[in-house]
Amino acid sequence: MCFVSDSSNPASSELSEEWEGAAVEITSLLYGLRSVKWGRGDALKRWATAVLFQTSNAVWDRRVVEFLREATRALRIRYLVDDSAVDECVAIMKTHGLDPFRGTAAKPVVTCEYQITKVNGNDADRP
Repeated sequence: MCFVSDSSNPASSELSEEWEGAAVEITSLLYGLRSVKWGRGDALKRWATAVLFQTSNAVWDRRVVEFLREATRALRIRYLVDDSAVDECVAIMKTHGLDPFRGTAAKPVVTCEYQITKVNGNDADRP
């Protein structure tokens, strides 16, 4: 694969423009994989969705590419696709420093915390 190197941080080098078409094809294949009936329940769909969250609308750098290689390799050697395949995919994300909750609403981000307290007395005392 061709990467555009950033001399100040080689680990964050991005995929060059010539590979953008391949990224679109991979995303399309993952969307198609979500409708394939294989494995237990919706495990394959959940696996494909987890991978899509990492690849869709993302800046493809070495971490994403290496994650994709390892995750597809792990899926390819499985005969049975079940919840453990999804768990393994999430573990691979973490191994490559990716956020398993990227693009989802599953992990809330707390921006402010509020505390409600009861005020005794009448309304005249309040500002």
